[in-house]
Amino acid sequence: MKKKLMKKGLLLWVACFIFSMCFIPFEAKAATDSAPKVEKRIVRYRSTYVNDKQVYLENLENGKITSVKSSNRNVARIESVGRDYFTFENTKLGSSKVTIKVKKNKKIYTLKTTIVIKEARPVQYLKVDGKNVFSVNNKGSVWIYDKKSKHKVSWKLAKGWKLVFAGYSYDATSYAESRDRKMKNGGSIRHRSTGEWVSLRVKDKEGVEYKLNIHFAGKSYS
Repeated sequence: MKKKLMKKGLLLWVACFIFSMCFIPFEAKAATDSAPKVEKRIVRYRSTYVNDKQVYLENLENGKITSVKSSNRNVARIESVGRDYFTFENTKLGSSKVTIKVKKNKKIYTLKTTIVIKEARPVQYLKVDGKNVFSVNNKGSVWIYDKKSKHKVSWKLAKGWKLVFAGYSYDATSYAESRDRKMKNGGSIRHRSTGEWVSLRVKDKEGVEYKLNIHFAGKSYS
């Protein structure tokens, strides 16, 4: 009888031990998941598009960035630092190692990432009234000055690139993406006195986005 009780007690202890061990990986995973994170490699294209120069960190609900340093200021010059993000500017192609200091729950974390800036050639052509206006030197932004009443815009994407959105805006100072103002390939846009925008948002095979903007200056500026 005594042996049976000892055997049952031993089995119960083993079962409890195994059961408790099951929680350790989950606790470790939870601790890992809650630590601040940043992508190890961030690829961007050289452009005038502001939003693609913002880098957000994960798991920073109860923390904040305290400092950001770039090893190559020509590739990634840190412009501003927010609680959970930073922005950068670039003038040259290449890569830069970025070190980020983060404070969360009284603990200091050091995160590292590499920002890579590449040249974008997302289209075979981007035509306005039959003339190709795309050039890598424009960094995604084209200005048109004339007094025509309307313009026809067409494009052909390069291999490996996909169209995310194409649209237009009659805001003279900026482009705001609007689903009710989609732009069809080969479509026309009226030329107003205040000016207008046509914008193409595309992405490469890795999912990295790039934006092409055509700004038609107002007739008063032509």
